[in-house]
Amino acid sequence: MKTKLLSLAAMFSLISTLGTAQAATPPLASVACTAGVTGCGFALDGQFPPEGQWYQDATAWWTGFDDSVTYTLDSPTMITGLTVSLDNNDSYVIEASTNGNDWSTLLFVGASSGTVGFGMDTFSTIAADPQYDSNLVFTAGMASQIRITAVDGDTFNSVGELQVTAVPEPGTWLLMAGGLAALGLRRRS
Repeated sequence: MKTKLLSLAAMFSLISTLGTAQAATPPLASVACTAGVTGCGFALDGQFPPEGQWYQDATAWWTGFDDSVTYTLDSPTMITGLTVSLDNNDSYVIEASTNGNDWSTLLFVGASSGTVGFGMDTFSTIAADPQYDSNLVFTAGMASQIRITAVDGDTFNSVGELQVTAVPEPGTWLLMAGGLAALGLRRRS
């Protein structure tokens, strides 16, 4: 009887863990930029620029408000958080799309946001991240693509890096549930 109670306690512990599973970081498959962006590949090189770094140094940069940086994800994913490096004193809109035509706003970063007075600044909507900014208003959404566009500021714009956080894929949940079921069956016998 004691073994069965311990087994049930272990199963409930695992179920509880499932409910609080950490969000996954899905891979961004590729990045594409409009014609006016210089250094597009730097926006997806895995390196967040240091705070205050010159906006044209190892970043995807452009002037004006007609250009954008667009990331493609491996598959449609529910985005639950963003960490992004942008040139300070500019306003940016970060949008999501599942079809490349219809876009919805995930995040607006205003020109007065941030912690540095010059160059690159990193912003996060994730409370546990050291770059978390509680003043940012983030709206979770499904995305196959994420686009960053500058909409206001001194017209000197830059994206250093983007990292997205998402809920685990349904396949991950099924795999964990299957493991729990197998554990339960094993404990029963």
